[in-house]
Amino acid sequence: MAEPATTTTSTALISAISITALFPNLDAGSVLGALCGATLLIVGRKELGRFKSIALFFASFVIGILFADLMTTVLCGILPQDLSDKTPLSLGALLVSILATQLLLLILNQDLASLIKIIRGRI
Repeated sequence: MAEPATTTTSTALISAISITALFPNLDAGSVLGALCGATLLIVGRKELGRFKSIALFFASFVIGILFADLMTTVLCGILPQDLSDKTPLSLGALLVSILATQLLLLILNQDLASLIKIIRGRI
């Protein structure tokens, strides 16, 4: 019997290849980075239900693909010049997908009244 981590990894890789084949304009590295970032934090969360896990996975995956360029640009501004030239798009997708997952989990764990206070700036 295969281990869950092996099955998840192989499914994620096959999914990344399939998505890249469907949308040839997407960078394969950014798709794989966003997929790994979304998978990384969702797999370890057993307290979430299946529906919330799947919704959170797809949301962070799409956010990772959409904002990969922005995060890579931010990283290039932070890193030294010799490293910023070599910063791959997949690293930006991975980081923004992880940040999106954490932010979405934070929002899911708050109640509506405290979210409204946070949005209005009255913590």
